Amino acid sequence: MKHTITLLAIVCSTLFSFAQQQNCLSFDGTDDYVSCALPTVFTDLANNDFTFEAWINMESYTAGRVFFAQQDASNFATMLLNNGYILFYVKVSNTTYTRGVNIPPTGEWVHVAATWDASVLFPSIYVNGELQVVLTGGASSSGINNTLTIGSRTDGAQPFFGKMDEVRIWNTARNECEIRSMMHSIPAGNETDLIHHYNFNRGTAGGNNPTFTVLPDLVGANPCTLMNFALSGPSSNWVSSTAPLTAVGPQNAYETSDTAAICEGDSYSFGTQNLTTTGIYQETFASAEGCDSLVTLQLTVHAQHMPPVITSACTSYFWAQTGETYLTSGMYTDTLVNSFGCDSILTLDLTIGQHSASSLQVDACESYTWPLNGVIYTASGLYYDTIPNAAGCDSVITLDLTILEATGSNLSANACGSYYWDQTGLTYSFSGTYRDTIPNAAGCDSIITLSLSIEPLPQVMVVHNLEGRLLAISSNDVADWIDCSTGQIVAGQHGQATFTPTGNGSYAAIVENPVTFCRDTSDCFVVDFVGIEKFNLMSLSIAPNPAHDQVTILFDGEAASLTVRDAQGKLILAQTIKNGSHIALDMLEAGVYLFHLETAHSTGMQRVVKQ
Repeated sequence: MKHTITLLAIVCSTLFSFAQQQNCLSFDGTDDYVSCALPTVFTDLANNDFTFEAWINMESYTAGRVFFAQQDASNFATMLLNNGYILFYVKVSNTTYTRGVNIPPTGEWVHVAATWDASVLFPSIYVNGELQVVLTGGASSSGINNTLTIGSRTDGAQPFFGKMDEVRIWNTARNECEIRSMMHSIPAGNETDLIHHYNFNRGTAGGNNPTFTVLPDLVGANPCTLMNFALSGPSSNWVSSTAPLTAVGPQNAYETSDTAAICEGDSYSFGTQNLTTTGIYQETFASAEGCDSLVTLQLTVHAQHMPPVITSACTSYFWAQTGETYLTSGMYTDTLVNSFGCDSILTLDLTIGQHSASSLQVDACESYTWPLNGVIYTASGLYYDTIPNAAGCDSVITLDLTILEATGSNLSANACGSYYWDQTGLTYSFSGTYRDTIPNAAGCDSIITLSLSIEPLPQVMVVHNLEGRLLAISSNDVADWIDCSTGQIVAGQHGQATFTPTGNGSYAAIVENPVTFCRDTSDCFVVDFVGIEKFNLMSLSIAPNPAHDQVTILFDGEAASLTVRDAQGKLILAQTIKNGSHIALDMLEAGVYLFHLETAHSTGMQRVVKQ
């Protein structure tokens, strides 16, 4: 009875969303290989068919075995990479049957399949699912009996250098359709005639894998042992795979695509489907080899009604499609044969707009920037600009512009101490130039300029000279004395620096700057000594004088009231002191100061110079 065996070796597992592991096995090309017990399918090659399939990724073209199944030196099957060829040997009863093809490129994943038809003693090689035109002749060396190895001869010689993934052994000689249908798939586990399956999903990619020394058989009961692998690092180890495995279970052997186009209203026959709308469709056909072939069709249905031409024009529109000129808005149509040979109705959606005009009157001060065009105008006149109106047609806008002039005026003023300008409602204390802007009769700016000169007020202080007279102390001339209670000028005292009051009351001195004629009035001085026959003058000593940091005050009595004023009469200090007190002067500026002391029975004054 004839038996059919298929060996499928797919070297290195690819990445799958459905796979728990994504590894393959890296062979270092020195001494790495995988050793297995010889499956019974290889014990009678004279009667058993088989197919060998694999994904391989070669690092170099050095001689190496993809697999070697040896019953003895006269009966074995092997795939060798050597001298630029993939060589497939089947030796039966000491007769060798050989096929060879050019070796594929290094560094790429390549699917290889070798089949053996024992009924006609015929080996075949498939690369990436295509049967190859092959060379014949030659012989292969052998190794150890009753052994299957992956990646070397059965004695470990001629090691493979590269990566392998997904090894399978079948007990039938698979044809091209069957090879292609499973080339990019992982077996589901229930495939007919699949007797051994090694998927290489073991260990941690590139990690330390000293315990992962067994390659399990997922279908049969023939596990294999890893020999001489480092099982650590990026080579001679379980590593990550990128072999193009994209599905589970059998798939279509061939997949092709096609395009077609029909006119709207027609139909297109595609296998069992009758198509009338644009879209992407799939249908399975039988190929010339009898394989399932999935054809993807992209069908385009050309519409009878072309997209409308939507346009607008001003006053009129000439449509070249019909050679007519249209003066009014509306929907117009024409029928033509399009580039696909279909009748096509073309619609013109036309809007006719009209030109327009408007005017704008503007009064502006000195200049005007027209927002419409950004131009600055400085002279009155008529100006024009054209913009599109709401219909997209010309809109002529006329600007009737009147330029108005700004005005200005100057004022000057002199004042003593400060000046209140009713134009602004502000009081100014310093000389300078001040401006205010108000609208003129034309509505433009009118700038008023004030040239202001502020003269300082004269300073004056009134003191009692202890002899019944008041003394006005000032650097300016004394003009008059006034009675503070009545506000009246004291008669006969014009121009007098001293004033002897005839009665108790409150009096002040008016001084005038002879150059600026500015006047100021002193604080009112309370007179309560009229009628007292005698003023007692105290014995007063203030030293040192002149002084720098402090002075010492000696006087008759134990305590006295002290006031200190500057040359302008400003009160600097007022306090009660004891005889022999020290008064600090370091906070005073250099100048002349009037020290006035008073007790219940006497009074005294002295000028002190602070240096």
